[in-house]
Amino acid sequence: MHAIIAFATSHLRYTTPTKHRPYALTETYHWQQAITQYLQQLATIGPHNMDGLFGACLLLTVRSFELDRYDPHGSFVFATSPKHTATALTWLTLQVGLRRLLEATVPWQRGSMWWEVFMASAAQYRGVFDVDESNVSEKVVAAGWGLDPGLADLCGIHAGSTPADNVYYEPVRMLSGLLHLPRGIRSFGAYTGWMGRLEPAFFERLVCKEVAALVVLRRWLELLGSVDLWWIGVRVRSEVQAINWFLGDGGRGGVGG
Repeated sequence: MHAIIAFATSHLRYTTPTKHRPYALTETYHWQQAITQYLQQLATIGPHNMDGLFGACLLLTVRSFELDRYDPHGSFVFATSPKHTATALTWLTLQVGLRRLLEATVPWQRGSMWWEVFMASAAQYRGVFDVDESNVSEKVVAAGWGLDPGLADLCGIHAGSTPADNVYYEPVRMLSGLLHLPRGIRSFGAYTGWMGRLEPAFFERLVCKEVAALVVLRRWLELLGSVDLWWIGVRVRSEVQAINWFLGDGGRGGVGG
């Protein structure tokens, strides 16, 4: 309930900032209550509270992604220490929360009100996120079949690469699938699915500000920016501009749009 009220108030403040400026205090209160109670409920995950946790998690990840004002200088790429960089990147690292909840609730998910939603989403984007290795040879999978050649080259993915020996393999493989989807809201579920499947090793590369990691993230942000949702645009524009400044003109070398 607190997450729903906070989210609705955030939307009011965004769409009519002058009229609803007094709602900022109410918004802050409900977000704080939502976060506090969410953390408490995580200690006893079960069939009794999983639906509420799923819903709250989705809304809280939106809150972490939302950025109130355009501010490229506040991006993680300009943070002065690894600790500050990691903190400034929480808008992305928190997006794996739903995946962790799904992993913890496997025994009860068929009884969830979200079951059909999750199954429909998984079926719709199975070709993007899941490789059916039973239908293709091991050699083809290892060679990076279907990977964007520019991204693969930048990330050092070659014919012998596998997810086990190259941390960029899976992010690039999934991103390559996204590049073939129609731009805009119809692919929103796939775009958000990408960030929810990132692993700690990739986040570590972002914290270290490796060029390959930043280019991959920027390419995904540009796709996400095609979705016209109120809580997305400012974050996307700020982070893309920051990465462009950080990398300079050489950041796009050989990778394309």
